[in-house]
Amino acid sequence: MPLVFSNWEHPLKCRDKHCQEDYLPKTIRYHHKTTPTTGHKGFPRLAFQAFLFLENMRISFAKYHGTGNDFVLIDNRTNFFPKGSLDLIRQLTKTKFGIGADGLILIENHSSFDFEMVYFNSDASQSLCGNGSICAVQFARDLGIIHNQTTFSAHDGVHNAFFKGGLVYFSLHSLNEISSGEN
Repeated sequence: MPLVFSNWEHPLKCRDKHCQEDYLPKTIRYHHKTTPTTGHKGFPRLAFQAFLFLENMRISFAKYHGTGNDFVLIDNRTNFFPKGSLDLIRQLTKTKFGIGADGLILIENHSSFDFEMVYFNSDASQSLCGNGSICAVQFARDLGIIHNQTTFSAHDGVHNAFFKGGLVYFSLHSLNEISSGEN
């Protein structure tokens, strides 16, 4: 399924000077401010906001990075995003042929908490991601969903987070057991 991005003056090129491939199948238009992607470790930062078109659907997204990982974040409070389309999620997170990210995060409404964070790894599997969580909390604040503290739902349960000195403090659950990953 090809992704169609809005027009911009020129496509993003591969960082390898010998490679002629574009990062995106078309080009991407920045319709909001961009901010520097450098800064103090631990600060979730907005890299850019843009939109893409997918089969008559305009999808606004933001790309944040936090502590070395980058994420595509989508405000899905109206439940428009086809989160059952795992191929789409894999394609969006591909580096050279999609937006490129370590994961995709959907911010959704929750009946008991401030919001629900739905996290997909780049292979479209679901899990909790600590760095993704701090970016999700910052995104929820940027959307006006929360102010200086939050309680939100994620894949592994309920978490608390708060802002202090420009940093996001996020609670992880206690580790009860370690699994080798083998069945």
